[in-house]
Amino acid sequence: SSGINAEYGSEVRLISQQKLTWQNSTHSKKLSSEYAVDGVYSLSGDIWGVNPIQHPISGHNQRNFMLIIDLGGLFKIHTVKLWNRIDCCQSNSLGVFIYADEELLGGIAEEKFLYNIQANEKVYARKIYVKQSLAKDMNFREVQVFGSGPFDESEV
Repeated sequence: SSGINAEYGSEVRLISQQKLTWQNSTHSKKLSSEYAVDGVYSLSGDIWGVNPIQHPISGHNQRNFMLIIDLGGLFKIHTVKLWNRIDCCQSNSLGVFIYADEELLGGIAEEKFLYNIQANEKVYARKIYVKQSLAKDMNFREVQVFGSGPFDESEV
């Protein structure tokens, strides 16, 4: 396969790795948002060492945990992959919604190690928002955004 997707018109590739990120709180001042796009998502459960994760401050009475990935330009979104943590707490992903700018791409309603959220054909975005809608934590080993671009506003 050449990596060219005729449906999307150009090469679909990983567009989120090492991009700027933000989350609205950070557990232990160590499990920061950039771990969600660092390219490390091994099978190790060592979240403090070889496989760090993104993790907000724990608090089961809190709502609206959020992770933002700034793609650095306007991209056509193809797929968002969310790699759940493997050492515990897989249920923390339940209730998470994924947005490309303001467009809802999908939500998580079952416990899995990997979620593949496909965008509709004409979804363009500058940022990806991962939002926890329930009063629970949210922590992922990795969030990968696949798409093409960047594009100028006049091209879309």
